[in-house]
Formats: sequence, C-alpha cells, structure tokens
Amino acid sequence: MGAAESRHHGNKFVIIENQKEHDGSSIVKAEIVSSSSPTITKKQEYKNIDNGWFTTQSSIGQKISIALKKNQKAVLYHCDNSTDVSKYHQSIMIIETLSYGKVLVVDDTIRYTQKDEHAYHEMLVHVPLYSHRRPRNVLILGGGGYGGAIIREVCRHANVETITLVEMDPVVVNATKRHLNGGVWLDPRLTVVTDQSAIKYLSSQTSTTASSSSMYDVIIMNEHVMMSETSHDPKKFCQLTHKALSTNGILCSAVGNFWFEEQHITSTIHRYAQQYDMVEFASTSIQTNMGLLLMQKGPMTKSCKTPLRWPTSKVLEELKWYNAELHSSVFVLPNEWKAKVDEYRHRFIDNVDDTDDDEETLRCFMKECIIL
Repeated sequence: MGAAESRHHGNKFVIIENQKEHDGSSIVKAEIVSSSSPTITKKQEYKNIDNGWFTTQSSIGQKISIALKKNQKAVLYHCDNSTDVSKYHQSIMIIETLSYGKVLVVDDTIRYTQKDEHAYHEMLVHVPLYSHRRPRNVLILGGGGYGGAIIREVCRHANVETITLVEMDPVVVNATKRHLNGGVWLDPRLTVVTDQSAIKYLSSQTSTTASSSSMYDVIIMNEHVMMSETSHDPKKFCQLTHKALSTNGILCSAVGNFWFEEQHITSTIHRYAQQYDMVEFASTSIQTNMGLLLMQKGPMTKSCKTPLRWPTSKVLEELKWYNAELHSSVFVLPNEWKAKVDEYRHRFIDNVDDTDDDEETLRCFMKECIIL
C-alpha cells in the first residue's frame, strides 16, 4: 500500500491514498471529512469520465454515456495503456454505474455490463451448446475480456469435460477474476491460456499430429476476436477454426447487428460458407441488437434452429434469458435480413419442422432427454 496524504479544500478535508494492485496497477481511494482550513487538492482524473458520467464512442459513430454510481468509489479498477502494467498496452477499467452495475471497459470499448450481460452470454453459449448432441470439449476465444461470463455459462453444462480459454492479455483475466464472476475461474475443467492470440493458438493446435487436432466440439468467440483476427488473414483464420473442430462441431461467433454492420456480417457469411457445411445467422437482443453466426462442420449437420438437448430444471431456474422456445425464435429473421443471409452463403437451409419425423426419432418423449 502506498503512502497516504491529506489536503484541505474549502470546508472539507480529503485523504488520498494510493493502493497498488498485485499486477502493478493502482487504485486511488479518497475519504472526505469536515475541516475548516482551505487548500487546493488535485482529484484523480480518468479518461472518459467527467462530472459523474462515463462516455465512450462506438465504432458505428454513436456516443454512449452512463452515469456512475454516487456516494461510493466508482472506479473499481484502472490500468492505463500508457503504463507497462499491460504489455499489450490495453486500457482496462471496471466501473460501478448507476443503472448497469459493474461495467468492464477495454480500450474505451464496453465489453461487459452487469445488468444485461446475461442476454448476450446466455445466447452466445447455450444456442451452440444445446444444438450439439455431445459437447465435451469447448474452446473459448477471447472470453477473458467479457467478465468471465462466457466461462460461467459453459460451466452450467455438466457433460462438458474440458474448457479452454484463450485470452491475449493476462491483466484482463486478473482484473476479471478480482471484480467479476470470480468463482467461475476455479472450475477444475478450465484451462486458461494467455499471451497468445487466437490465430497463434489455433495454429499451434492444428499443426500437431492428426490425432491431437480436431479436438473441440464447440468453439465460441466474441465479436472483437472475429473482427481483429479476420482483419489480418481472414481466410487462414477460417481454415484454422474449421480444422480445430471435431466432426459435426459448431463454431459460434457474435457478429454485431445488421443495422450497422451489414457488410462485415455478409462478407463473413460468404467466407465461412465456402469452408463450412452449414452457416446460419440468428438475431438476439441486447440494447443494440446482436447477431450470432453458427457454422457447422461434418456430414451430419442439421439446422441449429431446433435444440438437441434441453437445460435441466435446475439449470433452467438459474438462467435469466435462454430457453428452448427463445432458442428457436432467434433464427426467424426479417425478410430483408433473410434474403441477405441466403444471398451471401449461396445456399438455402431447409426449414426444420419441429414435428418432422426425422427430428422426432432423435428425441425421447421426456423433454430433458435425447436418444443418442
């Protein structure tokens, strides 16, 4: 803990204390008590925070402002990109807000909001996992920057045997462990890989012998991984994800929304349709709408529209957003979006009727059971 200093300001007495975190970043604490000796004190200033509001600009030309929580320390964690704390020079901040609870900001981009993150993460995780008959090995690319929520949702699946998280910056992981969803990091099935990009990790895994490659049943990645990796070598990244999947495996990626990112979504659909046996787009909802791309590999591919497994009653009680009915509904697209998806994947996915005989042969009459 650093030295404490005290200064007077007007009729208030401010005690400022610098506290060092384990990873070298610092947190400033301030306590105000009565005093009568005036002097000037320099307040801790943070980028994007002004007069009790956090403001950032999104990539689609919108400014987002969120009010900070009053009467308590609003900045829970801060690591500036000008310091050597993060060797990847990322700016990392966790703030306490009035309406959204804890918010994780990485490089001025909001990655996690406590109030509504479940709507994003439950769909990102459970749509692909419940669309797979036997998901045993799961790979998460970039989940550390999302507050550990992707890990939390994968951990709800008792049949999953291994969970591998690849996150470039260990500072993001450490900040998340301390302030967000800390308990999920203790799951014995979890392996965390840091200091590797997604494409570097996939390259190392798929360059080994044939018996050790194609090991993941489901790969989940967030929008920022998809956009950053595809900006360098999109074709290679697509090929590596395909090679890393087991037969009948599923790749699921968040891709933003059609209103503002149509070009990115359609070009991604076109690229992955050339490599994968089936590509589908689903539209779920957070405050700005979110799209999911689901890509399947193998001869037994079937539309992800109908889940092949269901949450147990215990898991269903824990979930705030996902259910089987919502699962199917997110694949129902507006005409304009559906036409775009069909155009760029150069194929049409036959509609799957829930009462189809082939589908029913896979299912038991009990809702939480499936015949494999």
